[in-house]
Amino acid sequence: MTKYKIIVSDPWDFEDATGSNLIIGEIVKVLSPSLVIFKSDHLLSFGGQTGKILILKPRYEKQALTIENNYEGTVGGAVFLLDDFENNDENFLEDNSKYVLIGSLEKVITTPPIK
Repeated sequence: MTKYKIIVSDPWDFEDATGSNLIIGEIVKVLSPSLVIFKSDHLLSFGGQTGKILILKPRYEKQALTIENNYEGTVGGAVFLLDDFENNDENFLEDNSKYVLIGSLEKVITTPPIK
């Protein structure tokens, strides 16, 4: 399982469970180069909306989230408001989400333990 982090820049005062502006989790599904489903390791709260599932889209029009760029880039994120995201299309996911953040999606670099 590959871990990713979202460095939240807006809202500027966002804090996760550890008190930082980072969200750690994984990409659980790629629907297209313009939409990925991200699951946070911790419950997130944004202005009364809570959840672990974020719908991430590229922030800029000509940007794509693809395997070629390790799905990294500037993203807009929406918290998914329902429990089940499986077997749904992009329109359903977007219609049942609330836009909550802007941030940078990056792969978490891990180093193997020293033996």
